[in-house]
Amino acid sequence: MTHLTDPDRALWEVARIAYSDVRELFDEHGHLRPVHALPEQLAAAIASITIVRRDTHIIQKVRFWDKPKALGMLLTHFGLLTEDVDLSGDAELVARLEAGRKRAAGKR
Repeated sequence: MTHLTDPDRALWEVARIAYSDVRELFDEHGHLRPVHALPEQLAAAIASITIVRRDTHIIQKVRFWDKPKALGMLLTHFGLLTEDVDLSGDAELVARLEAGRKRAAGKR
């Protein structure tokens, strides 16, 4: 049995949201698939389904979990997106920036 806080499972769940494809909601005729017929990976990406009846019409609303947030979590996990800014770049460039700051400070 997989532990509920298994890191691999958590990563898998985020990946299912990040890589979900809304086209899988529909069959080959463009009709919304029944919930029981949805692929497992797509069902995991759905946050809620609301069914509203208006007169003779039935409106089905499908809301997904936040895909951009899930993609950001994956990118961060794999080190492809960081919050840190590396300012240790080219020593000559850093020196020129410092000199420019000093000149600007002297003109005030």
